[in-house]
Amino acid sequence: MKKLILFAFLLTTVIYLFSQDYLVNFSGQGLATTVDSVQIENVSQDKSITVMGDNTLHLVDAVSNIKDLTTNKSINIFPNPSSGMINVTFMSDFSEKVNVQIFDLTGKVIHKTNLDIFVGQNSLKLSGFANGMYILNISGNNINHTENFISNGKEDNNIKLETTQCPIESTSLKSANAKTTIQWQYNEEDILVFKAFADGHSRICVYYITADTNLHFDFVLCQDPNGYKYTVTTIGSVTWMAENLHTTRYNNNIPIPNIVDETEWENNTEGALCYYNADSANYSATYGALYNYAAVNTGNLCPNGWHIPSETEFQDLIIYLEHSGYNYNGNTDSDNDFETNNYTAKSLSATNSWLNSSTEGVPGNSDFKDYRNRTGFSAKSAGMRNHILEAPSNIQITTSFWSSTTSNETSALRMTINYDAVDTKILTGDKRFGLSVRCIKD
Repeated sequence: MKKLILFAFLLTTVIYLFSQDYLVNFSGQGLATTVDSVQIENVSQDKSITVMGDNTLHLVDAVSNIKDLTTNKSINIFPNPSSGMINVTFMSDFSEKVNVQIFDLTGKVIHKTNLDIFVGQNSLKLSGFANGMYILNISGNNINHTENFISNGKEDNNIKLETTQCPIESTSLKSANAKTTIQWQYNEEDILVFKAFADGHSRICVYYITADTNLHFDFVLCQDPNGYKYTVTTIGSVTWMAENLHTTRYNNNIPIPNIVDETEWENNTEGALCYYNADSANYSATYGALYNYAAVNTGNLCPNGWHIPSETEFQDLIIYLEHSGYNYNGNTDSDNDFETNNYTAKSLSATNSWLNSSTEGVPGNSDFKDYRNRTGFSAKSAGMRNHILEAPSNIQITTSFWSSTTSNETSALRMTINYDAVDTKILTGDKRFGLSVRCIKD
């Protein structure tokens, strides 16, 4: 028995010593040096989490290794672990409105509310938690607290929040807070897609973590005349928009007509846009707008400092992916032919929005998880408008992006991804098509 206990102890020690245990911090440069928050998607495990930019992300290989390493003592949660109800106390130098958010371990927001806080000690009581680990964040203009807690409760996460004001004044509350550490389960070489936000700007970077790391996000301006700031990603040495354009104005501030009627769309020779189901409210933010080629050909569609990719730039993108191991099967191709050994669609495609497919290695299949959106390009199946049909169609099935290159008087080149195809194609398209647009930084 003693030998068995000793063996179990040694085995546990070896597992601990060789387990993944990495600390990840975040910083910025360019338009913002401070990161507000980071959304992290583990595409290898189909899970996600959101952390504050001044948090430290602690990656561990098993949930059993997650320990309470939080060093931020400016906020207190008790009891912890709890039976489903917690008390929260924290100090503030200011009276202001704050945002209270509670995340579960997957990063899902299970409770969100706005709250008025006061100078001095503030007290909250939250109840209704189910069994699990949670993250509490309280943020405002002058305050940002994050803390982990565990509940052994048997409720259904219908969270109830109560406040109790404790007027305890303080004259020295402005000392810098120590960083909060957020623990998250991670397997060696899982692919993590980091989306960092700062002052309305956002950037995607894709990594697998093998050591303690400081992730440095370069925030650049990609803003349309409507004031919207687009997420960007860099693939090789080229910086792309990582979401579809949905501006309603050219970069010279001239409005772009929104044409719904199919006959008017077919006969129109000027720049125009449209939306799936003619519904900008529900489709614009996710899928962007669909533009005809006349809008592309103005040269004023992209935000200032950005341009529509040429056919050659789309080809170069595909060739770079083939050369650099982004084919879903891990194979590389050393030639400069973008059409052969092209298995790149999965690496360019977001992990959601695609129709399900059983075909191996395609965007609509969740297989080969380590290659899903490995570029951060995040292509979504926005469909298209075919000029001979009544309205935009094929959402969840296909997406196409205009190039700036014409093939003849009536056609231009486009890059196309389909839910059930492994390759990224470059095809011709009628200039009256309504297609998505991605821009490249000049």
